[in-house]
Amino acid sequence: DGRWPGFESFGATRFAAYMAYHMAGIKNPIEDLDLVETHDAFTISDLQTYGDVGLTLYGKEQDYVTSGDCYLENPKTGKPGKCPSNLSGGLLGTMHAVGATGIFQAGEVFWQLQGKYDKFHGDPKLWERYGKKKPSDWKSLQVKNPKRGMAISHAGVGSHVVCTVLDRAW
Repeated sequence: DGRWPGFESFGATRFAAYMAYHMAGIKNPIEDLDLVETHDAFTISDLQTYGDVGLTLYGKEQDYVTSGDCYLENPKTGKPGKCPSNLSGGLLGTMHAVGATGIFQAGEVFWQLQGKYDKFHGDPKLWERYGKKKPSDWKSLQVKNPKRGMAISHAGVGSHVVCTVLDRAW
């Protein structure tokens, strides 16, 4: 039921993902990846990336989101999502530090693979250091036993894309 990529797709993203998957031995990204950080500087970028990197079929990106498969916990089933996305809050939720987004995303994936999400996001002392108070309803977004994650970062108007796959080697 999918369709061929349209004008809203970035060929550079498809190519970067293809090359990264080839180098990392990824055959099926929805099954081989445990989490992903997409370049969601705009809402549409998040959706288009799901199709461009093969997490869902083209034209089905919105269905992928509403299915709940891109969340840590699928709100419809209560079970883990197939490939949680942007658990950091994404670029929209973290102020999109232009020029540093790629390293930020790779760092977030790295912390997930190390099991250190809570250390860097949940420590009340870190919140206080920046004049904030950790919300009483704060919830950990640590993926359970992640083995592999991916970060996708764009530059320009989708003409320059880096796709980084990180594996836990221990």
